[in-house]
Amino acid sequence: MSDDEKMDTLFELLDKNGDGKINAVELADGLRKIRGDVDFEESLVLAIDRVATFDKDGDAKLDRKEFETFVKTLLDAMGCS
Repeated sequence: MSDDEKMDTLFELLDKNGDGKINAVELADGLRKIRGDVDFEESLVLAIDRVATFDKDGDAKLDRKEFETFVKTLLDAMGCS
């Protein structure tokens, strides 16, 4: 599986309503699944911050390209680039 295919799969898993965008609630759900020690409120605050940071078109959601930028930035910060 290529990196693009992995990114597509991750995006599709998080995009619960299938609208082609990830909103803060969908991202918060994913954050809670990754980090089991984060409660709903904390994950929502983190997700809102991430969406606000990486949302370039101002719709308060992450499209596929914005999501990819978010993930790549996260991986770079973790030293996984």
